Amino acid sequence: MGMVEEPTNKRTKIEPKVRTTPYDGPDLELKAINTIRALSADQVQSANSGHPGAPMGCAPMAYILWSEFMNYSPSNAKWWNRD
Repeated sequence: MGMVEEPTNKRTKIEPKVRTTPYDGPDLELKAINTIRALSADQVQSANSGHPGAPMGCAPMAYILWSEFMNYSPSNAKWWNRD
């Protein structure tokens, strides 16, 4: 008869393989992006409908568009070159 191994109670710890990119921009920029993410999740929760994945994932793009590319003037709604 062959040898039978004793069962062990040792659990193998499996580390998730999550790739993250370190953020090296200004702290205020990251805070703005994370605020957009939080507000997006709150809006979906308030509406009791939808999924926050896309708005949370697109928050960095929205921040860059709003802060670096869009032309707007809150004080002048009739500004001819607004986006």
